[in-house]
Parts: sequence; structure tokens; C-alpha cells
Amino acid sequence: MNLEERLNELKANIISRHVDAGQVASGRTKAGFEVKMLSPYHGQLLGYSYSGVLERGRKPGRIPKEFRAIIERWAVAKGISFNSDADRSRFAYFVAQKIQREGTKLFRSGGTVDVFSSALVSFTDLLATEALDAFEIEVKNQIFIR
Repeated sequence: MNLEERLNELKANIISRHVDAGQVASGRTKAGFEVKMLSPYHGQLLGYSYSGVLERGRKPGRIPKEFRAIIERWAVAKGISFNSDADRSRFAYFVAQKIQREGTKLFRSGGTVDVFSSALVSFTDLLATEALDAFEIEVKNQIFIR
């Protein structure tokens, strides 16, 4: 398998773990993962800047200006209903304030969801093994040629 195929395999593994963790609301986060190849031997798996919170949650602190709107869209995607737009806006305001003060529930609980860690360890172990195998073959070929 080439690097691009391995990166796509890693992407699928991460997305599967994200889905299994019940973290999908709109699907925007999982759709944001993208494999970008810079050369046959240099590639990247890209995702949204906030993707890191999938594993440990969001710590308290500054929130983006549009955080309330993000929470409102999240609530709609999760199917949470409100009696009015004002109720939805009020809900988003208080959730944003709580996250700003205390962090998300996952962060507060000190828990983790294995979205990236095991997938990355498996990926790097596999790449290391494949690179070592390729190097060994190259060395053997060089020895037998002389």
C-alpha cells in the first residue's frame, strides 16, 4: 500500500472512532478530515482546528465570537427542540457561558475518548514496519548486486 492509501485508512479509522463515540451531530467534523498528498512520500491528514477536543474535551477559557451560533447549530443537528428562537438563543448563551467557565463535560470529567491516540499509534507502527522492510530489501539488493 502507498502512503496515500495508508493515510486514507487512518482517516477512516479516526472517523469510525468519532462516530462510535457518538460525537456526530451535523457530520461537518468528519467531513472536514482530508488527505493531502504533497509528494508520493509526503502526505498529511488535515482536519478542523478544533478536532483535538474530540478526544479530551474543551478546556475552559476564551471562546470564539460565533460560539453561541455554533451551539445553536449543534442543538438543531442533535434534534433538540425549543418553543421559540429566543429559547434556543438563551440555551446557547448559557451553554456557551458554562463551557467558557468550566469546559465541556468530557473535559470536566477528566475522561478521554480514544479518537486519535490508538489510530495514530497503529499508523506509525505500520509505517515504521513498512519502511524498515523496504530498507531491508534495498540493502539486500545492494549487497547482491555487487
